This record gives sequence, C-alpha cells and structure tokens, in this order.
Amino acid sequence: MPKLLLTKRNIDSKKHVPPVDSGQVDYFDTELKGLLLRVGKESKTFYCMVDVKDQETGRFKSKREKLGAYGELTPEEARAMAPETIRRLREGRVVKGEAPPTLRNLYDRYLKLDVQVFRSSEFWQLALQWRLARMYALASFMTA
Repeated sequence: MPKLLLTKRNIDSKKHVPPVDSGQVDYFDTELKGLLLRVGKESKTFYCMVDVKDQETGRFKSKREKLGAYGELTPEEARAMAPETIRRLREGRVVKGEAPPTLRNLYDRYLKLDVQVFRSSEFWQLALQWRLARMYALASFMTA
C-alpha cells in the first residue's frame, strides 16, 4: 500500500511509479485520504476508496468507485472530484456502475429476516389466532 503525492510529475516518473509486469499496484494520495491511483500493466486509473460500516453485519467493507483514467483526468481534476465521491460512498447512495444484488444475496437476506420473524412471539400468536378463526369458521359452516 504505497503512498505518493499524486502529481503529474510523480505519476509520469518511473522512479516513483515503476511499470508493473503483472497484477495491479494501488498508490494512495498523501494529500487527500481516499484518493488512489491504480497502476496496471497497460493503464493508470484514479479511484476513490473508503471503508464503510455494513448495516447488516456491522463489519467494515471497502467501497470503491472509478473516477477515470489517467490522461483523461489530471491528478488535480481527480482530487477535485474525490470529496463528493467519497461523501456519496460514505452515505451509501447508489453509485454509478454498482452491480445489482445477486439472487444469492437476496436469498440470504430473506433467510435472515425470515428466521427473525418466525422467532417472534407475535408471529406465533397471530398464527394461532388465524388457525383458531379458520377452525371456528369451518365448524360453524359444518353445523349450519
């Protein structure tokens, strides 16, 4: 997790940002927390990344959003865009390009909710009242 002042001079310098043979390296900005430059074999891309507490699990997850490629954006433009993007990520607003939830995620969330509902005493009281009302209606229909 190298840190570097993201300027045009530092990014273009092979001393500060050496070429990557395989994989990716993230360079975090020393001036603005949450701004990073991801350097791959053929590209350099600006991202914003923050740790956000997940409401369901209570654990922190890293949320990331792409700002743009280096060359299309200058480091100064990326630094100007970053605060709004970081605030949006922390607030949990829908982010462009974010994948919709998978069926598996929805199913797991349903099971977690379903177990909580079935464990509540109110659920069982309502179920018992519904069953008794149904039996009473059936009994009164049979005797009529």
